[in-house]
Amino acid sequence: MNKNVNTNKAVPKNKKKKKASGPRFNVFDFLIIFAILICAGAIIVRAIFIGTAKKDMTTATVVFEVSYISDVTANALDKEEPQPIYLQSDDTRIGTIIKAEQTPQKILEKDENGILQSVIHPEKYTVKTTANIEGVWSDDGFLINGTQLATVGKTFDIYTPYVSCTFTVVSISPKQ
Repeated sequence: MNKNVNTNKAVPKNKKKKKASGPRFNVFDFLIIFAILICAGAIIVRAIFIGTAKKDMTTATVVFEVSYISDVTANALDKEEPQPIYLQSDDTRIGTIIKAEQTPQKILEKDENGILQSVIHPEKYTVKTTANIEGVWSDDGFLINGTQLATVGKTFDIYTPYVSCTFTVVSISPKQ
């Protein structure tokens, strides 16, 4: 016997099975479509949540503090007229600064005897601003613009027509 004999017979061209042509749907296609539907659903739910939150908007009095700023920045915040304020993250107007108080920043410095003393820094200031902020009260606290939770100690990058700073929340209360 010849071990090298090929037992495969040639199949005529007209007898070969034809492959299906056209688009085929597989698991990866399903996963991509499923991910797109999930994202679209999340966007719709967020839009509904924000739309509902906008209806429940109220105003709160928020006290912010900005430390270690120059006199130019302090004077820009301490204007006589109310200033609109905006979130830097999405450029939305969140309220109005109604009052600002600036105080010189204090630092520790050694006196002639080598003892640390609190002295006024010649160029740096702290400004405390009181602002009426639009938002929604929730179980967690006050949501600025219905989306950003404001808690005491939290910082926000905020700007006015005159200056841009990082503000720290000192207190939040319902507007009276």
